Amino acid sequence: MHPTTEAPRVLIAERNRRLLVTLRRILRNAGYETISTSNPAKLRSMLSTQPDVLVAEADLIPGQEAAIRRLLPKSSMTIVIAPMPDAADAVTEQLSGAVTMLRPLSLAGLMATIEEHVQHQREEAAVG
Repeated sequence: MHPTTEAPRVLIAERNRRLLVTLRRILRNAGYETISTSNPAKLRSMLSTQPDVLVAEADLIPGQEAAIRRLLPKSSMTIVIAPMPDAADAVTEQLSGAVTMLRPLSLAGLMATIEEHVQHQREEAAVG
């Protein structure tokens, strides 16, 4: 988890404004700190905030893979949202361990995935 706050930090990178606002609201209501962008150029600088989870539209990731690997903590999770499996595969090949979710997005599935990751990180922190 992020060292400066108890609330896990989620970076959302999504061009669909409606989905971006919905994800921010749902995650904040669930107790997460959120930061977001719909601009691919801003994504790179926002990675330096070292989020616990990156939720990113597949179209915003190409060209950012090296920065994601370099700037995200190893304990972070990357979730790639894609319209089709082929689009997701192209991105996740570059990001080892990334999780793919296809559109239409299941918000319940997304929340369960994030919560499972955060719980695992809390357990790891408690042990070590």
